Amino acid sequence: AFCAKRSSYREMIAYSSPQNAGLWPKAHQFMMTDLVRFPDWRADLCALAPGVGVILRDYSHRDLAAIAGAMAQLCKAQSRVFLVAGDAQLADQVKAGFHCPSHLLTRQPPQAMSGLRPATAAVHNRREIFQAAKSGYRAVLLSPAFPTTSHPDARAWGPVRFLGLAREAASIGLRVYALGGINAANWRRLSRGQDVVSGFAAISHFHRQQGPDGG
Repeated sequence: AFCAKRSSYREMIAYSSPQNAGLWPKAHQFMMTDLVRFPDWRADLCALAPGVGVILRDYSHRDLAAIAGAMAQLCKAQSRVFLVAGDAQLADQVKAGFHCPSHLLTRQPPQAMSGLRPATAAVHNRREIFQAAKSGYRAVLLSPAFPTTSHPDARAWGPVRFLGLAREAASIGLRVYALGGINAANWRRLSRGQDVVSGFAAISHFHRQQGPDGG
């Protein structure tokens, strides 16, 4: 057993697949890692409810390959969906899905990511939404929905403008997930757009609820 126990978090995020995927598993929740702020990733994973997925987004960590391998093993043991952000080759090596940062959107998803593994893309504006669709992604994490400590200088969309962008993304076949400053309270401000917003991803909100910011 990897973990002593799991907590009863109730978070909302779905997992999705690239355009040519053969199957879509049932919806899962997603915790995004931040090993600088929350280095005890094993404890964090063990605190997650069953079915919560994980996106490893520590792009420049010096031990990224080793951590990805260990995290993939733990996620597999816990039957969790696992994605590696920014490094498709590493994702393929550890048999994980791939999360594409916005600056890599002009590249087509690797063949390894177009089978049964999940793929998502980060987007921050209308141009990137359309680029994600053009590159073959079927799901995007749109941010920042609300102010966030992860990117304190970024202008948040707020619920009205966020939902407007989400509707536009949904109209071209994309699933949209909110990211940035998400917590239980402000998620309710987006919930009226559940026809176009499938859920949310978060950082702080998943890490044993340490602080109000969802990252």
